[in-house]
Amino acid sequence: MASDLNKTLARQKLSGIQPGSGTDHLPPLEMAIRMAPDVIFFLTDALEPPLWPKDLEKIRTLNG
Repeated sequence: MASDLNKTLARQKLSGIQPGSGTDHLPPLEMAIRMAPDVIFFLTDALEPPLWPKDLEKIRTLNG
């Protein structure tokens, strides 16, 4: 429930999160593919680390 207390707690939790070493693209893509959806909308800042050719091959293999 989006009560005032819950909103405050969420704000406090989020304010303590600091950006780290980039986005780990592969695990969420693997999870999405295993769920066998009709479409995947993958939003990212597209910064480091990149998806390497071996990562793309793994995604292709999983996707069949």
